[in-house]
Amino acid sequence: TEILVDTPGEYCQTRNLGAALAVYTFESQVVGLVLSSEEPYSLFSPCCAVMANRPVIGIVTKTDLPDANPERAACWLRLAGCEKIFYTSSVNNEGINEILTYLQSI
Repeated sequence: TEILVDTPGEYCQTRNLGAALAVYTFESQVVGLVLSSEEPYSLFSPCCAVMANRPVIGIVTKTDLPDANPERAACWLRLAGCEKIFYTSSVNNEGINEILTYLQSI
């Protein structure tokens, strides 16, 4: 059975709720941190991935937008502790097959 746990952003922003994210990782095979490439800052604290007891990947979204800065978003995700980074665009389906291939290999 495959399960997707999608938590609200407040879990990352609130110290008391952040511990709940670590608990959720026990039920997952992989943890994905998602960050838009047009964000001016990251909500993910440096090294926050150490709370997870599973592989943590980063997903950079909206790479097709004119104001996108996917390398900046990827840098923030690496700083958070993501082991692998995927670049995606829902407009042209960029990166979707790569993520699916990765998830099937786990």
